Amino acid sequence: TLFASSGDGALSIFDVRYANRKGTTRSVVLPDIDPRNPKPPPPQSKNQKPTWETLGYSQSDNQEDELLSLALLKNSSKLLCGTQQGILSLFSYGQWGDISDRFPGHPQSIDALLKIDEDTVLTGSSDGLVRAVQLLPNSLLGVLGGHDG
Repeated sequence: TLFASSGDGALSIFDVRYANRKGTTRSVVLPDIDPRNPKPPPPQSKNQKPTWETLGYSQSDNQEDELLSLALLKNSSKLLCGTQQGILSLFSYGQWGDISDRFPGHPQSIDALLKIDEDTVLTGSSDGLVRAVQLLPNSLLGVLGGHDG
């Protein structure tokens, strides 16, 4: 699975095992996905709705914030996103419409995430600080260090 975040506030998810594999029910034909308008192609019939199973592609709702950094946690059942507004957003794997949980607390953008274990990440923020954060339950464990400029 390939996760792609962008400045438009949406998360795109691609099942790359089916890229350009025509004739399968889960084929992603990469040239048909326009990066400027990343909506899935129209359904094959009136009753068929575009889904992960039929296209190998899904996209979240607009999160109204830039998604800058990504990390899989909780045995790959949660996708953590660092945002421009300093919020850690969590998606439940396979449920990409909207976030399932959020953890505000960073005063500026979260530009980098480093998974330490299934519950803990280090965050790199544009305020120059590196923080240790535990997720589910959410807790700021402390500031590890920082730099000026």
